[in-house]
Amino acid sequence: GEVGGSVKVLGDKVGLFDSARIDASGDVGGGEVLLGGNYLGRGPEQNATATVLGSATNVVADALTNGDGGRVIVWSDNYTGFYGNISVRGGALAGDGGFVETSSKVNLQALGSVDATGLGSGGTWLLDPTDVTIAGATANMTVGAGSSSFTPDGSALTATIDVAAIVTALEAGT
Repeated sequence: GEVGGSVKVLGDKVGLFDSARIDASGDVGGGEVLLGGNYLGRGPEQNATATVLGSATNVVADALTNGDGGRVIVWSDNYTGFYGNISVRGGALAGDGGFVETSSKVNLQALGSVDATGLGSGGTWLLDPTDVTIAGATANMTVGAGSSSFTPDGSALTATIDVAAIVTALEAGT
């Protein structure tokens, strides 16, 4: 009978690796998860220079029974590597999808998946780098913990969004 809680993972470099899972789901509404900062890098929270979600990670802020999906923000000032999975689904009986932001002031690699579906309206996925290339991309990149994980590789010098991830999200009503 509760709304999901709030989780903030903040620091200069923020990373979720291996099979890490953060769950802020609630029975009557999803909670909020902030990874690397707040919406558009605004707010009182510290902004990360780099934020990375590995391909086997899951961040969940679903409404379980009734209510709207929650809010998940993945932010960085320099480099966001989003390879994992984010879910902000509306309740199984009623509710709208939630809100997801995967952004960076400079370089965003958005190759992960977002589920913001709901029985009511679909939710919103905000992708907000400086410049972006929408192209076919390999989403199964292995990202391990370590300092090199917080720097895009040489082939990822500009922001890239996986076209298949966008198509899947749109077809689901996100």
